[in-house]
Amino acid sequence: MLKRVDIVVVGAGIHGASLAYNLLAKGAGRVLIIDKANVGSGATGRSASFIRHHYSNEICVRIVKESLRIVRGFEDEVGAHVDFQPQPLLLMAGPEHEEALRENVAMHRALGVDVELMEPEVVAGSFPYLDLKGIVLAALERDAGYGDAYQINTAYAERAKELGGELLTDTEVLSIDVSKGRVGGVKTSRGSIEADTVVIAAGPWSRKLARTAGIDLQVEPALLSLGVLLPPRGIEETPMAFDMTAGAYWRPERNGTLLLGTDEEVVGTWNPDNLPEGVGFEFVSSVSRLLGRRWPEMKQARFMRGWVGADGASPDMHPIIGAAPEVEGLYLSTGYSGHGFKFSPAVGKCLAELIADGSYKTLDLSPFSIERYELGRTFKSRYPMAVVQ
Repeated sequence: MLKRVDIVVVGAGIHGASLAYNLLAKGAGRVLIIDKANVGSGATGRSASFIRHHYSNEICVRIVKESLRIVRGFEDEVGAHVDFQPQPLLLMAGPEHEEALRENVAMHRALGVDVELMEPEVVAGSFPYLDLKGIVLAALERDAGYGDAYQINTAYAERAKELGGELLTDTEVLSIDVSKGRVGGVKTSRGSIEADTVVIAAGPWSRKLARTAGIDLQVEPALLSLGVLLPPRGIEETPMAFDMTAGAYWRPERNGTLLLGTDEEVVGTWNPDNLPEGVGFEFVSSVSRLLGRRWPEMKQARFMRGWVGADGASPDMHPIIGAAPEVEGLYLSTGYSGHGFKFSPAVGKCLAELIADGSYKTLDLSPFSIERYELGRTFKSRYPMAVVQ
């Protein structure tokens, strides 16, 4: 059993692994990742793996731009091959979303994102299989696609180990040791480990752990459900899509199936240690109805399988990143609210800069600090749809 390291990262999901790799690449010392299960066994392994820039806040767009740059050059920058499938994203808006969509697209274009507004008749000409009733405006983002969250998570973890990092799985961190306002290490189900720096990257388990260090971390478990359909025909050329009037989203898979979900996140009432093994009839009925309304031929699609995952959701549905002000040496990377995959490459790089160098360099992520709640600087979305923000 290890007795002393420099940095403990709690959570071997994609954020913990990305951070650990980036810390080791900077020569930040002896880094240990601890997980109560295994690499990618939480929300990461159940991610829809979208990579898209469409957010209401400029800093989120900049994070995704940097993440996408890293993913596209992953082999050269990180030293491992990962898959990325370019795929346009179609966002469809009703009257209540039209102004927000126009504002967001103008912001994205100013930041260099390849996106354009489309009137319904143009959408109909490009995607004649869609029923556009209730749609007044759409946007097509070409700088979008999807990856494999579990594959990227594993790649970061393996590269971290190759750089001298250590991984301890099937080990629960029970508490964080704090003395005189400073981190001293962690207590685990296998014993105590001393460390000068601890990072909480534990998704829906983060609040419980932060409480042991005296931190009131407002992160609640959020249940997210996904399903896979077998369409009645090939759909390789269809874009990924967000239907904001229906609260549904989907994307094609390489094997010809269709991955889809809804905006129906359930926050705060689920035990992340005791999730349902699969989706229920209510979810199957809901996604089939929502998708069939917009894409009529999908009423003949066959439901193949579904699954659920739990992520940590913050009050404003944006992550909490940075130093915990009450405890020296304690850092947070949590509360991603179902948006974590596309942020992880850039956030891991930036948070490693803060920890190892004392300040952000690539991107200033200070707007995501936990202090924003007391300061009244919470994030606001232009949309009511939680999965878009």
